[in-house]
Amino acid sequence: MKNSAIGIGILIAAVIGVALIIAGMGNPLAGGNAIVHPNATVSPGTQPSTPITLSLGISKVPAAGEDAIVSARVMSIYDAPGTSVSIMLPAGAELVAGSLSGTLDLKANEAACLNATIRFSQPGSYQVQATARKVVSQDAVWGDLKVLFITVG
Repeated sequence: MKNSAIGIGILIAAVIGVALIIAGMGNPLAGGNAIVHPNATVSPGTQPSTPITLSLGISKVPAAGEDAIVSARVMSIYDAPGTSVSIMLPAGAELVAGSLSGTLDLKANEAACLNATIRFSQPGSYQVQATARKVVSQDAVWGDLKVLFITVG
């Protein structure tokens, strides 16, 4: 049941992110509209989207005081050197090992990961967020945002 709740939470967060891009609001973290690569083609009637995709997962649903590994997996359909990736922990969660942020030199269609071992101090409902952001130019940013909803027992 807990894993179903996590899956539903991830799905809702992904749908909200896609809805923001489709609505023309772009990536809320990027501060602007999503753009496509200058060489990309967009079919009539479709909205452009960011070439960077992010997935966020956790190794297990931990109990309070138990360690779990959070992984932010980033991919771009174009080379994206200097892509910033961050994992944001809520109050009540702490970093045990690894890193919560980094700069990745993404190669086209090759995934890269940022991993962090975390621990929740008390039972409860938490949200772990991750962002990936690549500044392409003064007027263009590629990025993605994911939220992982976790219920710690």
